Amino acid sequence: MSQNISIYQCFRGKRVLLSGATGFLGKAIVERLLAVEVAQVYVLIRASLRQSVSERWRQSFEEDPLFAPYGAGSDPAFVDRVIPVEGDVGK
Repeated sequence: MSQNISIYQCFRGKRVLLSGATGFLGKAIVERLLAVEVAQVYVLIRASLRQSVSERWRQSFEEDPLFAPYGAGSDPAFVDRVIPVEGDVGK
């Protein structure tokens, strides 16, 4: 017998590590995870030659209007819920 488990039930209160979060689809996934009240989303961000991880983090999340309802850029709780982690999956 199969049970129907919703995304909300599956992820609420959990910690999630997500690569590719600075891309279009990744941002949408982060937004949905915040909407279902995950405890924390760790986002793997690769530094580039032009931008540090903190600059990419700020540009991708704190300055994006998609995350304004969650307090991005203004609410310290947002920083507690979405945590940038420097890394490169290719390495």
